[in-house]
Amino acid sequence: NVGGIPEMLYERKSGFLVDEGDHEAWIKKIKLLLDNNQLAKEIGEGARNLLLEKFNWDTVAKKFVIVAESYLSSKKLEH
Repeated sequence: NVGGIPEMLYERKSGFLVDEGDHEAWIKKIKLLLDNNQLAKEIGEGARNLLLEKFNWDTVAKKFVIVAESYLSSKKLEH
């Protein structure tokens, strides 16, 4: 549960969030997945779908163009 991870993960849909250094919580989540094949499958599918949705080449390229255009526009305003 650090950095940009909470923005990229949906609890129990595409993974689990645990606080940094909370080894007991980490172990509990791993055991939960090992003991529940259906949940592990659902989370795996959810993570894959999230990646395909947010990080496919079309989406990344469009976001890159928006950032580049914004940057170039700001440079034009400086001159």
